Amino acid sequence: MSKYKIVWTSIALESLREIIKFIEQENPAAAQREAGRIKRSILRLKAFPGSGKAFLPIPGIREIIVTPYRIFYEIMGKNVVIHRVIHGKRDVSRMIGNKP
Repeated sequence: MSKYKIVWTSIALESLREIIKFIEQENPAAAQREAGRIKRSILRLKAFPGSGKAFLPIPGIREIIVTPYRIFYEIMGKNVVIHRVIHGKRDVSRMIGNKP
């Protein structure tokens, strides 16, 4: 089984930073735990890129849930491109342009 490479878009990195920064205001240790949990889930996509469910409004986009977060990604060749990490309560429809 060949492994895929994880590629983060700048918007995905920024969205993860915002999540961590928000949590850090109340609990720095919890922020680091959440960051680790999200990153571990994304790293699993190296071996199982098709494990997320299709995000039907946009062909080719998939998502995994790391409660309460939604991670949107796309498989491009041997790359898994992370497009966005958002809180599940946010309105995804407002974020959709070409990609979430």
